[in-house]
Amino acid sequence: DPAITVDIPVTLATPAAAKGKQVPVIIGDIFIHPFFPGMNGHHGPYLHFPGTTMCIAVGPPTEPAAEQLLKRGWGFASVDYDAVQPDNGAGLVKGIIGLTNRGRPRKMDTWGVLRAWAWAINRTVDFLQTDPAINPHQIGVMGHSRDGKAALLALAYDPRIAV
Repeated sequence: DPAITVDIPVTLATPAAAKGKQVPVIIGDIFIHPFFPGMNGHHGPYLHFPGTTMCIAVGPPTEPAAEQLLKRGWGFASVDYDAVQPDNGAGLVKGIIGLTNRGRPRKMDTWGVLRAWAWAINRTVDFLQTDPAINPHQIGVMGHSRDGKAALLALAYDPRIAV
C-alpha cells in the first residue's frame, strides 16, 4: 500500500562534555524517552540534565537510566516503537508490518510486533553507526517487559549490538 509510510522517531542525547570524542550509546524505549522542553507540547514538569540540553518527563514511573548514562559518558538513543508498529490488532495492517504485507493483515506465521520493534532497533543501529560522535563498536540496547523482549530479539539478530 503506497499510503503506508514508516518513520523511526529517535531522540539522541550525548554528554555535552564529550565534544570531539566518540561515546558509547544505549538504545532504549519510549518509557524513558528524553525530550527537549516544549517539544511535543510538553511544558513540564521535567528534569533537566546538567551539562546537556536533554530533559526527561517527571512523574510516575520515573526512570533515571538516561541521566545515569549521560553522567557516565554514555549517549542515550530513545526509540518510539509504537510509531514504527502500533501495539494493537488494528495496527497490524499499518506500520512496518502493514508496509511489508502491502496493507493486508499479517499471517500467523509472519513477524509480529516484537520483531517489528527489534527491526526498529536494528535500523537505529544503522543510523548510529553513521554518526561520528558515536563509537560504532559500543552500541547497546535496553528495555523493560515487552520492550525488553524486543531488545533481546534485536540483540539476537544484530551482531553489531555489543551490550
